[in-house]
Amino acid sequence: MIAATAGVGCALELVVDPAQLERLLRSQVFVEMRQGRAIGSSFRLVWHDTADGALAARGRALEVAPARRGTTQRLVQVLPPPETAWLPGTPAVMLRECLATTATPDAAALELDADRPLVGLAAAEGRQRRYAMLLDGAPLTLLALNLRLRTVAAERDATRLVLAAPEGIPPGLVYEAALRLAAEAPLAPAWPLAEEARALAHAEAPRPPRLGAPALAGGLTVEEGFAQASAHLVAVLAWLAPEAARGTPYAVHQTRVAIRRLRSGFAVWRPAVGNEQASALDARLRHLADVLGPVRDRDVFLAGAMTLAEQTLGHDPRLGLVRDAVLRTREAALEVLAGFVGGPGYRGLLLELGRFIAGQGWREQASAERLALLDQPLADFAAAQLSRRRRRMLRGHDDLAEVPIATLHALRLSGKRLRYAVEFFSSVFEERAGKATRRYLKRLAGLQEELGLVNDADVARGLLESLPPPSAKAASGMYWAIGAVSGVTAARAGLARGEAERAWDAFRDAPAFWDGKLARG
Repeated sequence: MIAATAGVGCALELVVDPAQLERLLRSQVFVEMRQGRAIGSSFRLVWHDTADGALAARGRALEVAPARRGTTQRLVQVLPPPETAWLPGTPAVMLRECLATTATPDAAALELDADRPLVGLAAAEGRQRRYAMLLDGAPLTLLALNLRLRTVAAERDATRLVLAAPEGIPPGLVYEAALRLAAEAPLAPAWPLAEEARALAHAEAPRPPRLGAPALAGGLTVEEGFAQASAHLVAVLAWLAPEAARGTPYAVHQTRVAIRRLRSGFAVWRPAVGNEQASALDARLRHLADVLGPVRDRDVFLAGAMTLAEQTLGHDPRLGLVRDAVLRTREAALEVLAGFVGGPGYRGLLLELGRFIAGQGWREQASAERLALLDQPLADFAAAQLSRRRRRMLRGHDDLAEVPIATLHALRLSGKRLRYAVEFFSSVFEERAGKATRRYLKRLAGLQEELGLVNDADVARGLLESLPPPSAKAASGMYWAIGAVSGVTAARAGLARGEAERAWDAFRDAPAFWDGKLARG
């Protein structure tokens, strides 16, 4: 039912608040797009897997839809396979379909292993309304679902909107329709309903569709590489940001990494995809990073400088004054982050990113030169970009012994830009470069670690200076603790600087794995 099928060019599955759905369907924005009245019907779905979860392990599920005129059985892809541009809100993709006379799953007809019996995991039943729509002369379909998920041990209400366009209609129009509707009610990309059902059956959270850095295969074009990498990172961002807004330190850290990787992707591919849309999206990502930054900076301080001071000086009660003050400012920063992630700015950003990627927004008003670059082999483009970033990082830095802190900070940022580019492209050269790619990334990461420790002392000093003034009673203890933490952090930074100098020498000698040459400066 929800699974993307033949004839569908682009589909987008969205979560909507049940209390907002009816108001949305009566809104002027929707009425202007709607063509005719809704076609309503009831439905029932049952999801199956083997007892040991063999289908789920492959990101799949068997979806059975009993009906009077025969039962439809679909094998669907629920989580994205590797090396695909799968954006948040992508419905499950139908792999195979068959009709049966009973609701009993037919493993053989779907080419599944008949020796591993299928069992029912969860069911959904409810009402669906199908609307025909017209946007800028293009036909679209909206499916509004009110349903209840049921398992043996739990049940839950769910509401979905599915926007779809037939093949040949620009995918960007589906996202444009979603953005217009999102102005009337809170809408957000949803994970496939089949995965939500599986998670409910196992009393766990839905699985992340993507995590970590994207891995790009060789043989892609420049355009395909950007589409895969950016879609991957938007999915990572969409998965992690709500958890970061709840204050989980790991999610806060990984969300910031995902934002940085995504912005780095826009920068790396700028010669091919850069335009006003890309610049506007980058600015909005930068704003999200600015909102997230204060929470992450305090997490780094508490896990690093604060913990180091407590370990070095013992758990002196005066140190607790600083920890408590930082925790209070973290709570205030987290409230700002949660407000943004729960608001229209963040939801709109995900949809705008989806429109740009799915609709290939970089092709709008692109020059012939840029269009030609998009079709070039990714490996050639990657080698040029890596060489350019490496040259920039090495330029003018022979010895780090006497350079000022500001220079080290700039070098750290250059290293981040190179590291993210290496992460994007290392898999492209894996076959011909082998272990050299991993050795290069290890040396670069080692340098980044030491430069990061030097920078942490500067960040800690600024954070301590920004703390609210203590009460008169706590002033002497608080100022002692601030001085103690600053001193311990400065001492660690001094040691890290020496390690950074050695790591720099090792990095400068690392061969450029993308062309096999030993380049220095």
